[in-house]
Amino acid sequence: MTEREATADLLREFLGRRVVTVTEARHWPDGRPPEEEPALLHFWLHVEGGAALMFHGAGDHLRLSRAQPYPAYEMGEYGRVRVAAAQPPGVLASFAERPLDDAALLYLDADRRSPSGVRLRFPGDDLIVASVGDEWLIEAAAAHTDPGWGLTSGPWLREAAGDAMDVDQVGEGALADRLRAARDAESRADWATAIALLAPVAECYSADHARHHAHLWHLDLLARTGRRGELAALARTDVHARRRLSWLSRDEPADA
Repeated sequence: MTEREATADLLREFLGRRVVTVTEARHWPDGRPPEEEPALLHFWLHVEGGAALMFHGAGDHLRLSRAQPYPAYEMGEYGRVRVAAAQPPGVLASFAERPLDDAALLYLDADRRSPSGVRLRFPGDDLIVASVGDEWLIEAAAAHTDPGWGLTSGPWLREAAGDAMDVDQVGEGALADRLRAARDAESRADWATAIALLAPVAECYSADHARHHAHLWHLDLLARTGRRGELAALARTDVHARRRLSWLSRDEPADA
């Protein structure tokens, strides 16, 4: 699995989930708040259910991982790192209590091997996060605007997994008809029908991109509807299913 595919697969686990809060890790020189904003090191989006998505910038690359915030720590004469909830009027704080509707990877390199950032779609506006020249680019943006900084955008992940744009590009034939029927079933919250339509054509790492996307779409629906048994059976041989099964397990209350 490429870094691009791994990042996209991880982001799909968080789509449709409400961001409860945002945590930031910032460097405070000498342990005191300087006049200018302390340097941002990492941040985390916490979603309903307890999962957290960590953002780490390095050079022209953005790394995402499922991880909880680390504790604050002292750096002696160099100050300290504080780890706390993002505060207004900061950009990140403004995206708490909103559902993450969709996401797209952003790239600086022409071959798009490794993402430099992400564009996260929330109701109202988008959040653009990128690492460019080892500097954070974090800003709110209206939908359909250019991300700037020489970044180019990949497809929206929900489109890649089965919404109208990608499904309609499949063309004609039995597969296309089945995908459109699944899309229509999902739009009316008929999860059982959508899952039944996708299962026979879902194929992990298929040479046919439509079948691979159908596979990811199928797993997303199984996870969203809590169909643990079917995910567990697939997880014996499928890394994507194992990740979604882990998501369900980690998000359960401790006394469940």
